[in-house]
Amino acid sequence: MNYEEFKESVKNHILEYLPESYTDAEVMIHSVVKNNSVHLDGLMFESRIRTLALISILTNTSEITKTAGISKR
Repeated sequence: MNYEEFKESVKNHILEYLPESYTDAEVMIHSVVKNNSVHLDGLMFESRIRTLALISILTNTSEITKTAGISKR
């Protein structure tokens, strides 16, 4: 599984691990470039009930991709 497949798999299955109050949430992958030119990918959860969007950073290539046994690109 490459990094893009990993992101899509997490996006498609993350709601299975969250409380029922998130069942109506929309899950999106959001990419940002930080001030130091570091690119980060995160999951954003938006719910009709909640006005707050939570962002969980996926891009921690030194840990996540090594642990999962995949490489970015």
